[in-house]
Amino acid sequence: MEMFAQYRDTGLVRISFDDFCHAMDAPPSCVKDFGQMRRRVIEVAVDELTGKDGLLIEWKPTKQGGRKVTGVEFRFKPNPQLFLF
Repeated sequence: MEMFAQYRDTGLVRISFDDFCHAMDAPPSCVKDFGQMRRRVIEVAVDELTGKDGLLIEWKPTKQGGRKVTGVEFRFKPNPQLFLF
């Protein structure tokens, strides 16, 4: 949430994979395997922020010419449907 609050004006956060792992304090098993990082860290955090803070979040891994994930990109905006009820 701190990262999103910092970039709330742009609605876009791009962060390198190593910096993301450090910021999220990810366990070593997640750092080695992006699939585990996705399941155990990213999807859990996105679900929590969507439910509690009312953000619409889309994310995708970024790659530089190969298969290895080099970063993560998040696009977010407030959910307009949240305030209708």
